[in-house]
Amino acid sequence: MTTWPWAVSRIIDALETMPEANINTKCLAITGCSRNGKGTLVADALDEGIALTLPQESGSGGDACWRLSDTEQVAGYVVQTSAEIVRENVWFSKSFVAFAPRNTSCSPGDREHGLCVVEPAK
Repeated sequence: MTTWPWAVSRIIDALETMPEANINTKCLAITGCSRNGKGTLVADALDEGIALTLPQESGSGGDACWRLSDTEQVAGYVVQTSAEIVRENVWFSKSFVAFAPRNTSCSPGDREHGLCVVEPAK
């Protein structure tokens, strides 16, 4: 998940060495869809040189909220849940399974601060 954001940073570095391109590298935007939507979020988090980030349909693991997607699925909406992302994708740590699908109301930060108890894996 960090390879493409790394590449974005290298592209920005290259643009900064090319004044003849007449590109204002202080006003760069990045966008991506699905997995690349997640990549845009990571790129923005890791590179202060990105002025605007526009993830499109970044889905589970991106800007979607699993706390809401579980509730939406129960209500009949077709959404990707944390349980599905664990089975489908390889870009999450294996330790993520401790939170999905049983503990979407308990983030790692919540647990660190004693705000919830993580259920053991079954």
